[in-house]
Amino acid sequence: MRVRTNWGRATSPESARRSPEEHSVRVSENMNANNALLAIGADAPQPECGRSGKGKKIVKVYGGCKCGAIRYSLASTPTEVVVCHCSDCRHVSGAHALAWVILPSAGFHLSEGSPTAYRSSSHVTRTFCGTCGTTLMYQHDDARHSIDVTIGSLDEPEAFQPTQGLAEEDKLSWASLM
Repeated sequence: MRVRTNWGRATSPESARRSPEEHSVRVSENMNANNALLAIGADAPQPECGRSGKGKKIVKVYGGCKCGAIRYSLASTPTEVVVCHCSDCRHVSGAHALAWVILPSAGFHLSEGSPTAYRSSSHVTRTFCGTCGTTLMYQHDDARHSIDVTIGSLDEPEAFQPTQGLAEEDKLSWASLM
């Protein structure tokens, strides 16, 4: 049986068979929104801008939600820049696909507001603005060292060009027309 991957992390055959209801577990009594934000790096120290250990220049980039209630900065070299076609990303964004910049959690700094967090599956926390609904971040429990930030929420989304597609098997048939 083929095991579907999510953000490069394998999911079990059991989780791939979960119903949509099982994937829509909200932040529960054992994980409130503040704990979820701490988990995705809201209190992580802000790195210095300059050069990464690999010699790549680190540029500080800013972003936030549509209404301005949530603001953040990124100051780290991305590990990946992707477009995901999975049904979860389609549902949370209301679009045919969702573009992400993936970087070390230490490179993410929440500077204003508190996003609403929820569990979109048993191993994933997503955040969005509770006022305007902008999809902001994704973090997998097995990869707390990294955070995925929506490219569309960046002030300068052209700063990162996706280099690969994820869940191509779920890509809508008409998406290639774009």
